[in-house]
Amino acid sequence: MWKIYRENSHDLGFVLANLFSQSIDIIEFNLWIDRVILQMSTDETPHYIFDLIDFNQGLCHIYEIIGFVPNNDLSEAERNALTGIAFARNINLYEPDMTKAEALKALEENPHILDRYKSFFPFIEIYS
Repeated sequence: MWKIYRENSHDLGFVLANLFSQSIDIIEFNLWIDRVILQMSTDETPHYIFDLIDFNQGLCHIYEIIGFVPNNDLSEAERNALTGIAFARNINLYEPDMTKAEALKALEENPHILDRYKSFFPFIEIYS
């Protein structure tokens, strides 16, 4: 179901890209972890997912817990679209690497990123 394994980590990589782009916060990340645990059998769930349940350290430590760097296969434009989601949510970004207009344009040009975001985080409202 979820692609959260070392050999196939695209979903986990997407979620972490959202966390690093500030389009989700640590609480929302933990809600996604809860969702994964509820949707997968215990036998199929990697141990690091359970270790991430209450993750509240600096983001630089997250890969130590996971044990590898997940793949997200996002293009630069798609990563910029994640920043667009953060701006659309009216999040006060810490040192954004682009303007709000640039990020929202990237989001508009990559609507599949917003669709994927909504499917991963159905508990999050997005404002326009």
